[in-house]
Amino acid sequence: MAATTIYLVRHGEAEGNIYRRIQGQFDGKITPRGKRQIALLEKRLADVKFDAVYSSDLSRAWETSQAAARHSGVETVKTEKLREFDFGPWEDKTWGEAFYTSPETLKNFNSAPLDYYVEGGETYLQVEARMVAAITEICQKHPGQTIGIFSHGSAIRTFLCAITGTDPADTKTMGHSDNTAVSIITYENGVFTPVKLNDNSHLGDESTLARQSWYKNDLGFEASNMRYVPFDLDKNRDLYMQWRKDAWLLNTGKELSDAAAEAFWEEACFLRRRYENAATLALLTDEPAGMIQYDALMLEHCKTLYIHFYYMVPKYRKMGMGVQLLGCAVSEARKLGYEYIRLHAYTQNQSAVNFYKRNGFEETGHRNNTVTLELKV
Repeated sequence: MAATTIYLVRHGEAEGNIYRRIQGQFDGKITPRGKRQIALLEKRLADVKFDAVYSSDLSRAWETSQAAARHSGVETVKTEKLREFDFGPWEDKTWGEAFYTSPETLKNFNSAPLDYYVEGGETYLQVEARMVAAITEICQKHPGQTIGIFSHGSAIRTFLCAITGTDPADTKTMGHSDNTAVSIITYENGVFTPVKLNDNSHLGDESTLARQSWYKNDLGFEASNMRYVPFDLDKNRDLYMQWRKDAWLLNTGKELSDAAAEAFWEEACFLRRRYENAATLALLTDEPAGMIQYDALMLEHCKTLYIHFYYMVPKYRKMGMGVQLLGCAVSEARKLGYEYIRLHAYTQNQSAVNFYKRNGFEETGHRNNTVTLELKV
């Protein structure tokens, strides 16, 4: 019997990858960069004729699978058996929060996976067994054919360790699969043989891992992973006013008076009384790194969360961290059942406008010296 050829592919960059949130089986969307990655993947796979395409039923994997399914004229078969780890209560929490509350558990996940366990989630061996069984079953349905299988980073890693005989304690030697990275494997007479592993050569400058460093240490923790707590406006009145002054100077080039800063603080207190999650503080372990302030009621009629204030401490700007605050807002909007996030950015602060547009916001209008930007969540 001829060998079956498997193209095992990780999904394109999704929200959790840049927001630094634990996706697991949480169904996060593909990012703008992820869409570009999928387009590059499709070019790479253009000469491969797939007899069948299978995907995790999570949307980020299914959307990526279309890079193979479209040009081969086949329908993707969705299955929950190819899903990422179920992280239980960790789902949609930030990696910064996981590190803060459970550093040893997080370390185990990355360097001693057999000791990793979060109550209510899956263990390493459960995921390994699920992935091996699922991919074996798929191969047995398609002897001698070429199949595309689209799954998730950690789930793929357990499978690759299993078929290469890699001890789970040595998973780091397997490396991490970049978004849309391709592994080519053959299956014949019940044996999987790796041909190429975790190849991201089609990505060039669109690599996700090239912009991150979390995978380079045992904790699997990046120093820039933030966690979030309610902003205590009464206790931190002076800090809030200081940040408002700094933001005003950055956006307008003018000094903000103490009275005006206090008026902003009073407005924030008013918004908090209307909506308890109106102000959120971003922390790096215990150090304040920024904040985000919402009005959940102003645009409630059109299911839109309005961002009043979006701030990063100066020393943490231009480090790729601001997008994590955006993830905090997206998570909040979805909890409310809202469909959009809206904000106004000063036209003078073009770097901020560009930041929002890079991360999916669309310009919907102008008001005085600001531009209105909106993100569909």
